[in-house]
Amino acid sequence: MEMIMESLSKTYKSSIEKKLVLNNISCHVNKGEWINIIGPSGSGKTTLLKCVAGIMNADAGSKVSIGGLDMGNASEEEKRDFRRRNIGYIFQEYELFSAYTAKQNVMLPEWPYKKEAELRERSETLLRTLGLEDRIDAVPTNLSGGEKQRVAIARALLNDPSLLICDEPTGNLDRASRDNVLHILKECQAEGRTIFFVTHDYDVLPYGDRVFQLKDGTMEEINKKSFILQP
Repeated sequence: MEMIMESLSKTYKSSIEKKLVLNNISCHVNKGEWINIIGPSGSGKTTLLKCVAGIMNADAGSKVSIGGLDMGNASEEEKRDFRRRNIGYIFQEYELFSAYTAKQNVMLPEWPYKKEAELRERSETLLRTLGLEDRIDAVPTNLSGGEKQRVAIARALLNDPSLLICDEPTGNLDRASRDNVLHILKECQAEGRTIFFVTHDYDVLPYGDRVFQLKDGTMEEINKKSFILQP
């Protein structure tokens, strides 16, 4: 799914100040590309992802288009429906519901729209693929941070999305689990999906096609080879 950002800016306003977090960002992501975004904590990476997905409104004059949908002019209902059908979003803080099991958390976004048996089968398959076959019926309080993250990844893959927006999805995983997740995401890309991936882990960078650095509100493309450790 193609993504176009033009003059994307985001200002946070309070009663005492305005803070420009994203400043005139432009980027064209081709269908099927894997784009990695790096940058220091507080540089606006999560804000960028939320603006791209239409979860957060960018400043006036910004343009964000995904798969031909103008996110700035679309209604909230249009954006919600588009996300449900086309976008898988992996949140940095998991966003799991404590009263539901791992399986139920994965099923939840599509529960009102699809048959329960179909959702149950799909969610169990995803959880097994992510190495959670023994945790399918566990609630979040009984899961480790890494297990919660893998549940969140399974949920993002539930609707077979054309675009995966990933906010530090491997940050809480051990090396083996991280490599398994990256392998699954690489397979998703091979099937034609676009991946927009925020990370602090430079070991992730070889999996992507291009790398952008977000710093002081601006974003520029960099040579990923300069950030990849040579053996």
